[in-house]
Amino acid sequence: MSFFALSALTNAIISTLLGFFVFWKNKRERLNQTFSIFCFSTAFWSYAYYLWQISNDNITAYFWCRILMLGAIFITITYLHFTFVLLHREKRKKTFLIFSYLLFFSFFLLNIFTNKIVSHVEPLLVFKFWPIAGSLFFIFLFFWVSYALYAAVLLFNYVKQTSGQEKRKIGYILLGTIIGYGGGITNYFLWYYIPILPVGNISTSFYLAIVAYAIVKYELINIKVVATQVLAWGLVVITMLEVFNVKNLNDFIYKIIVLVVTLFFAIFLIRSVLKEVSRREQMERLARQ
Repeated sequence: MSFFALSALTNAIISTLLGFFVFWKNKRERLNQTFSIFCFSTAFWSYAYYLWQISNDNITAYFWCRILMLGAIFITITYLHFTFVLLHREKRKKTFLIFSYLLFFSFFLLNIFTNKIVSHVEPLLVFKFWPIAGSLFFIFLFFWVSYALYAAVLLFNYVKQTSGQEKRKIGYILLGTIIGYGGGITNYFLWYYIPILPVGNISTSFYLAIVAYAIVKYELINIKVVATQVLAWGLVVITMLEVFNVKNLNDFIYKIIVLVVTLFFAIFLIRSVLKEVSRREQMERLARQ
């Protein structure tokens, strides 16, 4: 497996786990909802990116390049939406958000029905199949970068206006934003034959790691629960991806059985840890009374 395929798979697993965990932590909280949607957009892009990287022919590679763009298109708008909620600006920006989602949905439709976003794939540098920009890709890229910069500027201004723990928390998120988008933009140079490899792709995982650090730093969640879920669901995702890489029917049946066993193991492990944490918290409450 190449570095680029491995980085995409790492991004996919981490964003999936973090998205599900944050959502189930508080399903009714807008902050949790919007951050989870951003994570799932990132995960969708990353899984397709991985499948593109392991493709063996031109048609399959082009298909997955078109698919990965379906996730990439919504990454910056969902992140900006999360930023509005984080900074308590969602209601004031409602009209702007509606316009923005419609704008990026138009790119979504263009990507599905035309080759104006992804023209074709061809050999470039170390890649057998690299996507080449369609005639309207530059318009999408302009808005993609603009929305990322807008989110970063909002976070930066908020950090300057606050102090204490709130300042440090938003500061970590701002740092992650700069690292994540700064590395992510390296994916697009080769689309225009600029000879820069997408070495910054793994920055998505660093960004999520910084967010996780901020969460642990400010004791917003139980680290033991997080570590268990990352381990358990990480095994499930890796096992599930192996199902797509089968040689014959017997191999497929074997990998399905392994996937089912791994899934049951993951559920059992997580339930056990949650019960243990719940008992410990109950004992601590009784001790304080």
